[in-house]
Amino acid sequence: DFIDYYRQSGMARLHMPGHKGHGPLGCEAWDLTEIQGADDLADPSGILLESENNATALFGSRHTFYSTGGSSQCIKAMLYLALLHKPAGAAATVLAGRNAHKAFVHGCALLGLEPVWLWPSQPDGLCTCAITGEDLERALAAQSQLPLAVYITAPDYLGTSPDLAALAEVCRHWGVPLLVDNAHGAHLPFLPERYGNMHPIESGASMCADSLHKTLPAMTGGALLHISQERFAGDAKSMMSVFGSTSPSYPIMLSCERAVAYAAGGAAREGFERTARSFDALRCFALQKGFALPLGPSDPAKLSLCFAARGDQAGEFGAHLRGYGVEPEYISGSACVLMADGENDARDFERLRAAL
Repeated sequence: DFIDYYRQSGMARLHMPGHKGHGPLGCEAWDLTEIQGADDLADPSGILLESENNATALFGSRHTFYSTGGSSQCIKAMLYLALLHKPAGAAATVLAGRNAHKAFVHGCALLGLEPVWLWPSQPDGLCTCAITGEDLERALAAQSQLPLAVYITAPDYLGTSPDLAALAEVCRHWGVPLLVDNAHGAHLPFLPERYGNMHPIESGASMCADSLHKTLPAMTGGALLHISQERFAGDAKSMMSVFGSTSPSYPIMLSCERAVAYAAGGAAREGFERTARSFDALRCFALQKGFALPLGPSDPAKLSLCFAARGDQAGEFGAHLRGYGVEPEYISGSACVLMADGENDARDFERLRAAL
């Protein structure tokens, strides 16, 4: 409401940004800086604080914070918070699932932390890491010093996820915080009720990072940092500022607010109901056509097809999909990842079925 008011006010913009609200993209009028009334993301006390409080209530965390630097900014802030509040006697190490995103590796390098890699009992490719509670228990017991945190990616790039509730229970027993890269799971609380709420905060994580822009209708770069334990919350804004621009994008923040409103209003749940039904049907159809699917519980809003068993090549398969007007999220040498939500219409799914 504030940005819309300012956009229509005709105020002389003798402040940043340099486009002064005009330009060829058409969205420049919505792009502001920290003028009077616009609040400050690094230390909010007005409209941004109210907006973040709405997100906090929606996701049921203790505190939720906006990021305009994607989950990468949130992941680095989580690591810094874990370091700042590390348990007495803990080493400067993080016990991490081996499928961690490079943002985690960059954060460790910047903070002088040493990753200690967690391997699953049954390794299954580079994207997945099905760590069980027993795996984590053994790994923690084997450390000469406790790590300052356990770090898990859930859901992973293919859409599968370990049992976070079991991992959180092990972490509580050892007194170690559980950090979760939930970049691909901002939509999890808004799936059809039959799937339950698989969001990391609901499962007992201490902190997690959500990329709103990956699975909800936010602009690229819009993300959330969720915190469930008060001891981490007081320093969160400072840690986010360390890894983010001092000029955060107002259009991205606005898109975060709109994505939260979209989810709170029920449109997200309706959209993911349609998506889940469509992908469920396509999974069955793909199996009939000789494709394999990832093992374990899978995100119903993501369709991962393993095509190597059919003898298809990555380049050929990608070209085949594009020939039917389908652009996938990702293709490796053996698998293809497709993502959908309520913004996809029936024609998108019909094109994919025709291609399969």
